[in-house]
Amino acid sequence: MRPLNDPSPLLVPRRRRAGVRSHCACSGLMSRALRGKAKEATPRPHGSARPWERGATPSPQGGDRIRTQPGRMPPRLDAPPAKRKASPATVVVHDDPYSIKGFESSMYDIRCYICLGWDQKDMSRLVCLAPGQRCECRVYLCTAHVEDPDFESRCTTCKQPGGVVPDPTATALLRSTALIECESPSCPELVTLDNMETHLLSECSFNMVPCAQPGCPVRYARKDRALHERQCESTCCRFSLTAPDGTRLGCTWRGNKKDKYHHTCAIVTSARFNVVQDCYECMMRHVAAREETIKEKETTIDILRKAMDSAGVYNSDGFQYELYEY
Repeated sequence: MRPLNDPSPLLVPRRRRAGVRSHCACSGLMSRALRGKAKEATPRPHGSARPWERGATPSPQGGDRIRTQPGRMPPRLDAPPAKRKASPATVVVHDDPYSIKGFESSMYDIRCYICLGWDQKDMSRLVCLAPGQRCECRVYLCTAHVEDPDFESRCTTCKQPGGVVPDPTATALLRSTALIECESPSCPELVTLDNMETHLLSECSFNMVPCAQPGCPVRYARKDRALHERQCESTCCRFSLTAPDGTRLGCTWRGNKKDKYHHTCAIVTSARFNVVQDCYECMMRHVAAREETIKEKETTIDILRKAMDSAGVYNSDGFQYELYEY
């Protein structure tokens, strides 16, 4: 037993199993603090920097953040907009697959060297026409500059007269991969020129579309379709049809949508009468068929009765008798 007045500290052995953490929070904090002080006190030998610290300099703000040297930063492409849709990894142009990722990194190589852009038309390539020389200038031009009367085509390498030839491969690559703004003024989407028509017809929420009701001149954004249908002042009966030549068929009523529910359609009334009339005629045909069947049965009964009378068989009191001749 340990005496009560013993000033020496009490040492209690503690067992820790593998995979079981201590339940004492204070001991955990102390151990982490001691490990941190030990790491700060122990200098790291020269040349033993961590892999992610090699070729890096400490941040001027202090702390443990690392700033990479400018010479070691890899070339970075700007991230696409958040609303840009995911595109496939490859695109097929003239039956040949091309990598979109590799094309986007070299997109600046096929842009117009005059305006540094693309007018969304066919691209042309400048070729050298000097005799005895084969310069590879690799210069592309927009259609607007090629058709300019003041444009003089000269080789950018030897400054000799040159020519312009269309480049359908570069045009197809730009049309299928280069992102341009939607033609709708309020639409923030970026789409390719090949997908522009599909985007405007079925996807663009800001594209102005005409009202589906004939005779309504209002054009509204696709996202406001439900609102316009509730407020449209030119609606027709659901039994109204328009022929390909523009002729109106069926019910000719037109009016407000709120008055549509109080409209008594003549087509529906006549249709209901026709349904009742058709049912009556069907029942009359069924009754006539039954009457014909009854007449046929009566004729058969008369024939059998006559046959029985000729054979001497009769039934008077519920019993059958047969007369025999001796």
